[in-house]
This record gives sequence, C-alpha cells and structure tokens, in this order.
Amino acid sequence: MPSGVTEDSLAIWGDLGILGLAACGYLCWLSWRYLCLDDVSKWQMLTVFVHGLIFTQIQEPGYMLFITALIGLGWQEARSKARLHNQSKASN
Repeated sequence: MPSGVTEDSLAIWGDLGILGLAACGYLCWLSWRYLCLDDVSKWQMLTVFVHGLIFTQIQEPGYMLFITALIGLGWQEARSKARLHNQSKASN
C-alpha cells in the first residue's frame, strides 16, 4: 500500500472503479447545477466533497441523508419562491 493511503480511502475509491467514479462525478455535477440554487447548498456540497477526500464521511448514511435533506429543502424553498413570484406577475 502506498504511503499516506489508508484502507478507508481505498474502500471509497477502489470499490467503484473508473466508471463508478465517473458516475458519481456526473451525479455531483447534476446536483450542483440543478439542485444547489443558493450559496448555502453549494457550500454544503463542497463540504461533503472535502470531507469525503479527507475522512470517510461519504460512507456515513446519517451524514449524507442530513446533507441531502438540507439541499432538498433549499431547492424546495427556491422553487416555491419562484412559483409565488410567477403567480404574482400573472395576477398583475
């Protein structure tokens, strides 16, 4: 095993392979582009990425579900604000 590489980091990257890593990257890009509409959601995505590189937080279901719920709530709030804005423009 190369120096500086832990077994946990090999478990995260080694299980998926190149195709799986590309799929995860594509899903992250879709989430960044279409779900992270505000700065807080983007900050949370970057936090997950950094913690995933350093620690094994990506493997923790509770952590990922919490972050996913926060990003989803931010997306839902932005969507409802846009809907209210469109309704108010249509009534005027």
